[in-house]
Amino acid sequence: MPPTKDFPRRYKLGIKNLEECEEFFGSVFEEHGKMEESYRSQFVILASEMEEQVKAGIIFSSRKSLIIEVSNEGLDKFSHGGKPSTGFFIDYSKIGHLENKSQWTGRKSHEDKKLIKDVLRYITLNPDSFNPLFVYGYFEFVQTKTKQIKFVDYKANEAYLA
Repeated sequence: MPPTKDFPRRYKLGIKNLEECEEFFGSVFEEHGKMEESYRSQFVILASEMEEQVKAGIIFSSRKSLIIEVSNEGLDKFSHGGKPSTGFFIDYSKIGHLENKSQWTGRKSHEDKKLIKDVLRYITLNPDSFNPLFVYGYFEFVQTKTKQIKFVDYKANEAYLA
């Protein structure tokens, strides 16, 4: 972003489609008139292939618990204050099989349950139904229109609840 106090510092995170980029730059130019040549080089715009997100989710995995939340909003909105539609929680301090240690929250749609089970397979260290182990960390993922799961953020051993 431009190194000036006169220019707005509006950080835009994530992947934006062409219309969203046009809207952002259009509003900047409307507010501040023509941009000086020296400022143009301060913007970095990368064009890449993009597939639309259908659902987004976050995972907090630690020694004590595992939390997964899924939203029908895009990842940008969800990871910056959006509300989850479905949640899944495992408390490792409880005794018994996985069913005894876990609970579902929110709207438990068949789609969301399947997505959460599919996501768990990616971070499973052992598939034991009594005491499964998962990779510790913080993860963000999206599900695309073609039902692919893509992890877009991974921080091992940096989970907020670890």
